[in-house]
Amino acid sequence: TLAYRYADNFPVQDFSIVTEKSPSGRMRYVLVGGTSKNGNGAGVWSTENGVYWVDFSKDGNCLPQRNNAATIAYDHNLLMFGGEENGVVSDSVLLSPDFGFTWAAAEEKIVSLKYIPTIKSSIFATQKLENSPKNSYRIFIVGGKDENGNYVQKIWTGRKNETYFEEYH
Repeated sequence: TLAYRYADNFPVQDFSIVTEKSPSGRMRYVLVGGTSKNGNGAGVWSTENGVYWVDFSKDGNCLPQRNNAATIAYDHNLLMFGGEENGVVSDSVLLSPDFGFTWAAAEEKIVSLKYIPTIKSSIFATQKLENSPKNSYRIFIVGGKDENGNYVQKIWTGRKNETYFEEYH
C-alpha cells in the first residue's frame, strides 16, 4: 500500500529506523515496529525517497509487535534485538532477509546466555576496513533498559555468523 500522507497506522513513537544502500545502489529507509497515532502496532514501513511509503505489514502481521527494539542493517539483512512485546522484554533475535518484508527467529545460539535483552538500547556496526578480512564487521549493542526498567550499563558485541554475542570489555 502506498501512502502519500501519513496513514493512521504509520509509526509515531517507539520505532527503530534503519538505512542501507540497496543492491540497486539506491538508499532505502525502514521504520520498524513502534506505535501509531491511534495507539496500535505500526508494523514495518519502507521508502526510498521519504515521500512514498510502503506498508509491508498491510496484508498480515509480518513482524511481532515490538516497541523500542534495536534494529540494524547487516550483511543485507535486518537484525532486531530486544524490544517489548505486550509489555515484556523479548529475548528473541529476529532476522529479515528481505529488508523488513518477512521476519523469522534467528538461530538460537546467536546470543550468549549472559546477554541481557533490553529496550531502548543503541546499536551500530563497524564498517569493513580496506584490506581487512571479511569478518572484521562487528555489531555493538549499547546500554538500554532491562525488564525492570533499570539502565543496563554494558556493551555487547558480536557478529551475525558467530555463535553468540558477548559482553564487550
